[in-house]
Amino acid sequence: MVLKFLLYLSRAGVLLLGGEFCIYVMIRKLILIAFAGSVALGCDSKYDPYYTVENFDSKVIIGMAEMFDKSPRTLQFYCWTERIYSYCNYVIDAEHKISSNDINIVLRGIGIPHMIMPAFGPATGSIDLGSLRHGSYRLNLTVGGLKRTGTLVVSPHSYIINFEDNADFGFINTPLHKMPEHTIWGHINYYDSETSSLAQSFLTALVDLGAEKKAYLPGYYSTFAPPTSLKVDEDGGVSYSLGWANYEQAFMFHYSGKTEYVADLVKQYARDYKGYMQIAIFTDKREEFLSWSYLP
Repeated sequence: MVLKFLLYLSRAGVLLLGGEFCIYVMIRKLILIAFAGSVALGCDSKYDPYYTVENFDSKVIIGMAEMFDKSPRTLQFYCWTERIYSYCNYVIDAEHKISSNDINIVLRGIGIPHMIMPAFGPATGSIDLGSLRHGSYRLNLTVGGLKRTGTLVVSPHSYIINFEDNADFGFINTPLHKMPEHTIWGHINYYDSETSSLAQSFLTALVDLGAEKKAYLPGYYSTFAPPTSLKVDEDGGVSYSLGWANYEQAFMFHYSGKTEYVADLVKQYARDYKGYMQIAIFTDKREEFLSWSYLP
């Protein structure tokens, strides 16, 4: 867990690309740092000795994530407050229990650690629901002492949340489709419109390796941890909306070839065209190929 936390820290720096600083990357990565810190503190355990709990003073946003690092795959809820605090390691104190077709989740309040990190960020937490069998679950969610009931429907292809709108919490990525096997996806980010042809040449090279476009169901797909869900629109377009640069091209392909070839392609473009664009590719086997990681 400490290693994972340090990995997030290593990626939290400002991205220098085309002579401009991309400050948004820091904000996005600080959210992930806070998630890692909240897990390390044990946000899903009762009466944690590492922090004191105060009442909620913000709406809680909840995103679903399908986790690929276990077999069978599991479902996690990631939670964060709309409010941004002066310390980035505030946690959402939570517990949950699953019995038959009932899922009971209690978010008790904001956990303030005894050791605080002075940087802006939301309070965060995560809840591991494990591997859920197909069916409809009654989802009882208590936030700040107020209980509301909705449903979580698990099918062979998706997770669907049904809850009435309210002022205390909201889900951002439902329905969440399960990532099909042999899928690769990612994004290319760049600042100059003239670089679009170079980005397209990379996608063409990816297709030459055996990547194929498929008709994916419209909706959200998990990308390890919200808020960076991949979205497919009704026309088949793919978007990430990371805000890393002036131009962003997201993609999603079926690929059953050797991922070493994909890694070699990303490495080649990273070294030949460094400074022009950033490339990130992920797989349903939880592999990741990041162009900046291949640079000296």
